[in-house]
Amino acid sequence: MVEFRPVAGFEYDTGVAGDFADLIAPPYDVIDEAARRKLASKSPYNIVHITLPEARGDIDKYAAAGEILSGWKARGALVRSGPTFYVIEQRFETAGKTLTRTGVLGQARLSRWREAGIYPHEVTLPKPKADRLALYRATKVAPGPSFSLFEDSGGAVARTLEQAKAGAPWRETDGPEGSHDRIWKIAGGSAQRLSELFANERFFIADGHHRYETALAYRDELARSGALAPDHPANFVLMCAVPFDDPGLVILPTHRLLHLEDQADVRAGLEALEAEYELRPVRRPSGSETARAAIVIYDGRAAYGLEMKAAAREAFRRAAGEVMSGLNVHEVVQKVLPRFFEDAAGAIDAEKIGYTHDAAEAERRVDEGEASAAVILAPVSVRQMAAVASAGMTMPPKSTYFYPKLPTGVVVKPLE
Repeated sequence: MVEFRPVAGFEYDTGVAGDFADLIAPPYDVIDEAARRKLASKSPYNIVHITLPEARGDIDKYAAAGEILSGWKARGALVRSGPTFYVIEQRFETAGKTLTRTGVLGQARLSRWREAGIYPHEVTLPKPKADRLALYRATKVAPGPSFSLFEDSGGAVARTLEQAKAGAPWRETDGPEGSHDRIWKIAGGSAQRLSELFANERFFIADGHHRYETALAYRDELARSGALAPDHPANFVLMCAVPFDDPGLVILPTHRLLHLEDQADVRAGLEALEAEYELRPVRRPSGSETARAAIVIYDGRAAYGLEMKAAAREAFRRAAGEVMSGLNVHEVVQKVLPRFFEDAAGAIDAEKIGYTHDAAEAERRVDEGEASAAVILAPVSVRQMAAVASAGMTMPPKSTYFYPKLPTGVVVKPLE
């Protein structure tokens, strides 16, 4: 099963680098250009200078990140820590409720998917992995964690984390997505005992598949130059683990925005859907009734809940299997998008399909003409995600959005 250890990495010295809130950032892949500028302006030590670097003079962005990182170390803004687990509590609001999610950040031994208790649930794309691999080569660090879920059936890990939270936090700050974050450290014998609790666990990757596969590719690249010692840092991936039953575990759906030539193409797509679906009028996407429909299409004039006809549903179940046929996001990719795009995969590559996690935003962008139509989805459940992973299957990209995102910059993991 999983080997999960404390991580000996680089931490910010806030006496040199400044306020911790100005140093952390969300994961690189949810930061657009405007957000990057805002983060970078907070501090010359903000982690975004490493995770999303910019070219400097005659050197490319990856080499620039390496130079910046070396400078931080030389000035004492980043200092080495001993082996440590980091308990991260995030308190946040969603859907009118205040929730708290608690995870533990450490390092997990890398393995091929499913070989040593680590399971994916999403398909990855080559371009982001190539980008991260170039960054790892230039900096020799992994700045951000993957995020996984595990069973903790007896609750021993959760109890240990709550015990750690009884003391004063090591860091307390506002998180990058509006959460209030508190962080504690577990080291020494306590860290060893916590590590032992994971001996029979499996990790299901919730977020950061690209970061995991990049770490694996980097390890394999080093290994081709010579055998790596078992404890070599490149044999491990930075990982934050959260129990399945954590009361603050929230998955937001990722809605699809369709960019078509004109409204005639939208109408043609809706008419094509009627061969296999009943289109039932529902409230606009931001209305409460949307939550009752697994798939809703909004065209700027009306919203329709899609209900697959019995014969079509049975044929889809036989073709996709019991697990995948129950996933609305798989159904959208296989059955809905092809009605609007002759080549749905090509449309994704050509960025004719956009994404948002906010149904009201999707509605607004259609109303304002930024998109032709929106496909609004109910969220995938945690257990559905685990069922897909356990069955050795994967969901399409952009299937899940775990909220809030973990902060990047708590600890930077060395790869050498």
